[in-house]
Amino acid sequence: MSEPPPDVCEKLKALINSTEKQDELECRKYLKYAEDYLFKEDTLKQFLYAECEVPTNMGKTDYVISGIIGNNPVNIDCVKAYVWELKAPQCYVFRKDGQNRLCPTKELFEAENQLLNYYHALKHDLTLVHRFKAGHPRNVCLGGIIIGSHERLVRGKLEKEKKKALLNDAYEIRKAYFYKPHGLWLVTWDEILDFISNKYVNLTKNSLDLEHTFKDYKLKEETTSVEESLTALSNKIDSLSKQIVSVVGAETKKIHVDIYKKLSEYAFEEPLETLKDYLRKPSDIIQNEKLEDLLIKVNLKIEPEIERKDTIRIVDSKPGHRRIFWRKKDEIDEMRVQYKKLRQEILKIIKARGISSEEFLKNL
Repeated sequence: MSEPPPDVCEKLKALINSTEKQDELECRKYLKYAEDYLFKEDTLKQFLYAECEVPTNMGKTDYVISGIIGNNPVNIDCVKAYVWELKAPQCYVFRKDGQNRLCPTKELFEAENQLLNYYHALKHDLTLVHRFKAGHPRNVCLGGIIIGSHERLVRGKLEKEKKKALLNDAYEIRKAYFYKPHGLWLVTWDEILDFISNKYVNLTKNSLDLEHTFKDYKLKEETTSVEESLTALSNKIDSLSKQIVSVVGAETKKIHVDIYKKLSEYAFEEPLETLKDYLRKPSDIIQNEKLEDLLIKVNLKIEPEIERKDTIRIVDSKPGHRRIFWRKKDEIDEMRVQYKKLRQEILKIIKARGISSEEFLKNL
C-alpha cells in the first residue's frame, strides 16, 4: 500500500475524540491503512480483497478482508479471509454492574452477537467464500470487534484504582473463556490509530491489542494550578517515553515477520504436528526451553522411561480422548534437536535487532 495522506492520523484521531457525533462509517475508511493488523497473527504476503456491508442471510457484516498469508509452511499461496464487526469510537466497552464487577455494554453485546452470526453465515456460504478467494470455509476466520477508545473503556463512576482493577478482571475473564478460545480480538479505535502511526508516521505508542490498553489505562483527575504544572511535566515525560516505546513496538513487528519466515521452514509430523499452532507463537517458543515443555501445553507427554525396543511412548491426555502413540527414539531425538535449533535461531533474530527477549515478550 502506498503512503497515506500526511494528515490521515490527525483526521482519524479527530473522529475518535469527537464528542459531537458517532461516525463509525467514516472511521471505517481508515482501515485500508491497517490491512496487516486486520490479519492478526498471520503475516500478510499479498492483499487481495476488502468489502464493507457484505450481505449474508443474517444481515450485513461490517468489514471482510482477504489476502495471501506468508506463514503457512505447506500451502505457500494460502488465502485467509477475516470478518470484523465495528462500533463507533464514542461507544463504551464496559459499564458498571454493581460495586464489584463490570458488564459489557449494550453496544459490545450487540457487536459480539452480530459478529458470530455474520461469521457463521459467511463461512457456510460457498458463493461468498469463493468471492473472497478463500478456497475453503476453514479459511474464513473470526477477526474481532473494533469499538470505543482509551477514554471510553468504562461507563459509570468508580474510584480510580477500583475502576482499573474491575476493568482488568472484566477483560481477562472474557478473554479466557470467550475471546482467546475462539481467536476473537477486542480492539479500540486507538489501537488502529497507533498501528497506522507506527507503520507510516512512527509517532505514537504501538499497542497490538486491548490488553495493552488496560495495562496503560489512566484516569484524568482535576488539578490545582501547582498540580497542573506537574501534570504538564508528566505529560512531557510521557510523550518522550511513548516515542521510545514506539520504536520498540515497530522493532517487535519487524521481528515477528523475520520469525514467521523462519517458522515456515519447520514442520513436525503427527502427533507432534499438534504443535503447529504453538510453533507460530514466538512467545511460547521463547518461554519453553525444551520440546517437552511445549508438548505439555497441548496435553502431550513424552514418557522416555516407557520404552519398547527402539520406540518411546507419547501420551495424548486431552480430556475425553486419551490416546497413546509410539515413535522411534531416533525420531524424537531429531525433533528435540530441531526444536532446540529453531529456538536458538529465534533468539538470535531478536538479539540481532538489539532487543532482549524480555523486552520482546513485554511488547508483544
